[in-house]
Amino acid sequence: YQMNNQVAEGVGEINSRNYELKLIADNSEYSVSNLGATFDYNRETSAGRLFLKGTAIAQTGTIEGVNFNPINGAVNPNTSYDLSTFLGRGELGLQFGPNTVTYTMVYASGDSNEQDSNFDAFISTDVDLTDSMIFQENFTDDDYFAETPYILDKGYFLNKIQLDHKVRPNLKLSGMLVYNRLAEAITLADGSSSKDLGLEFGGRVSYLPYPSLEIAAEAAYLLAGDAVDALEEGALQNGQSDKDIVHVAGRVRYKF
Repeated sequence: YQMNNQVAEGVGEINSRNYELKLIADNSEYSVSNLGATFDYNRETSAGRLFLKGTAIAQTGTIEGVNFNPINGAVNPNTSYDLSTFLGRGELGLQFGPNTVTYTMVYASGDSNEQDSNFDAFISTDVDLTDSMIFQENFTDDDYFAETPYILDKGYFLNKIQLDHKVRPNLKLSGMLVYNRLAEAITLADGSSSKDLGLEFGGRVSYLPYPSLEIAAEAAYLLAGDAVDALEEGALQNGQSDKDIVHVAGRVRYKF
């Protein structure tokens, strides 16, 4: 349960790009309840070890003392909003020999109507996910696209297939295919709308010369979907994504 009652004179603002509880102006008042559940199941089969994992969070509450300023469209004149949202993440995988195949799904609810008095998009305080190298946190620094498990106030819907292969106990190779979408469509500059963020190809290598020392590198390429156009600079927005995105990172990490 979270609350903030630091109400001051005037009305604050929350917008699509800064859609987080911690970034709401000080003169807001909110009361938010989060109810979560997790499960973890695995069993040995003739094909290998089967595992199923999941986490779900339901969110309800009220946010008062702010206007909502969407990334496109007029400022919402309401100053009181009912919050009803959902975030879920699940894994289904099979480990056989030195290989592990994992299907991952992430869904964060989004808001389809920026002008009503309901917030239907999940709003986070601190939820860290690393399922997409392009849109989520990476393993080197804080220079990543979003620190939230969603994009703007439109939520997120990720589907990923990943193969991990242990070449030897201290060397692991990984490859992944990720389809990124918004949970709700976003209106583009030409009046059309899209949920498609794009198809992402990625790879990672991790080498441990010593148990406490890791040398790792990763790379990803996004075939950008049209919804990415809404995230470009205003002068470039034309209803279609203009550029694919490349991510390359490496690190040397010592644990003690």
